Amino acid sequence: MSQSFTSAEGATGPRFPADNNRKTEYMKQIMLATALLLVLVLSTGAGKTSTARLSGNLFVNPDLTKGAERPEGWQISLMAEEVFNVRYTAKGSAEAAVEIESLGSDYSGYLNQRVTVEPNSWYRVEVTTRLLKGRGLIWVYGYGADGKQVFYDKRKYLHTFVGHPLVPHFVPKEYMNGTDDDSWRIEVLDIYTGATKGQAPPVTLRVSAGVYFATTRIMFKSLEIYKIEKPGDAQ
Repeated sequence: MSQSFTSAEGATGPRFPADNNRKTEYMKQIMLATALLLVLVLSTGAGKTSTARLSGNLFVNPDLTKGAERPEGWQISLMAEEVFNVRYTAKGSAEAAVEIESLGSDYSGYLNQRVTVEPNSWYRVEVTTRLLKGRGLIWVYGYGADGKQVFYDKRKYLHTFVGHPLVPHFVPKEYMNGTDDDSWRIEVLDIYTGATKGQAPPVTLRVSAGVYFATTRIMFKSLEIYKIEKPGDAQ
């Protein structure tokens, strides 16, 4: 005689050993599939981060810890100073950071530094940032051996909808461009210092990170640029 069971909802039904065996086997298959998927995801991620590093960090004062009014070695370029609030906090400590806040959408402002690079080489830019509002940009452009700007322009745009008045009650998150994550994260931009538009390749890069024509609040904690092997997914 089969035994019966009662679920939390009060439904009753027979419990057969064969059903339990099938359920156990089914759960094993799910766990195996999940494990294989996890291995695939981790191996894919590892491939993206295993690119060999061929140089040290080229930035001066990359963790922004040295400085008084502004971090040493860095420039802060603002289109209109009256539109921006710039804060240099926790200077001299591991928590040092630069915050750039734009009060209007018609101007841009950047933390930037120039570095010398080798032509026809791959470099990786890493920026530890916290985008609290608006739109940011990591922007790299180049100069030739004569010191004049060449046609070299590499960008990565950063978007957030944190604090957006229409999200999520009127506009679903899925329809928005960017993220609602305002925690510290590392943004990566891989660049190749080759010739563009028939001009000579750059030998100096100006790397900028900051506000791109939006009412924005963005913070920076550390910045890196270093030479790498050609990334596996590069064309």
